[in-house]
Amino acid sequence: THPRNEVPKTYLVKVEGSLSTDALNRLRTGVEIEPRVMVKAKSLKPIELTKAFSKFEITISEGKNREIRRMFEAVGHEVQFLKRIKLGDLRLGGLDRGQYRKLSEAEVDYLKNI
Repeated sequence: THPRNEVPKTYLVKVEGSLSTDALNRLRTGVEIEPRVMVKAKSLKPIELTKAFSKFEITISEGKNREIRRMFEAVGHEVQFLKRIKLGDLRLGGLDRGQYRKLSEAEVDYLKNI
């Protein structure tokens, strides 16, 4: 899952407020999160939009430190909730915090061949 392999990582994110069309476009085309460091969402799908908050499914491929939080801060919105829900083609979930399960052979093979 090294960043050079560009494995897509999908997250569920909830941010405060409603995002403008301009902010959404900037997230899709690229925002500067530090000097000379541009990042963009591979995909950004709205899940729930209200005046108080917005929920999105966002996919990135790099995974820089706090990348999603810094992306949304760059367009003026604070992240209230963030959870990884997918790594490549592997859907995550179904376990409580601190729990784990063994991967199937197919899942292990998939990860080895990324």
